[in-house]
Amino acid sequence: MSVTIQGNTSTVISNNSAPEGTSEIAKITRQIQVLTEKLGKISSEEGMTTQQKKEMAALVQKQIESLWAQLEQLLRQQAEKKNEDATVQPDKKEEKKDDTNTAGTIDIYV
Repeated sequence: MSVTIQGNTSTVISNNSAPEGTSEIAKITRQIQVLTEKLGKISSEEGMTTQQKKEMAALVQKQIESLWAQLEQLLRQQAEKKNEDATVQPDKKEEKKDDTNTAGTIDIYV
């Protein structure tokens, strides 16, 4: 009996600025890579029964799934933060425009 594991093991994260959590994302990505390599080597391990190999593979797969969930959450948080920052900046610009329109104007009542 053989255990075949298929999956996407490469993750590309590119961002010109280094947002918060980038090091955490890199750490999680590296853990996923290490576990994926480990998963591929389980079937060739000697000294383990087929059942033990299946259990080990299932455990490693669960760890990978958990790390993917953490990675997705971090990426979602970064996207939300980026969106919040983008919506705050236009408001500030509008306030400045309003200030310049009223600056230097004198109201005279007769």
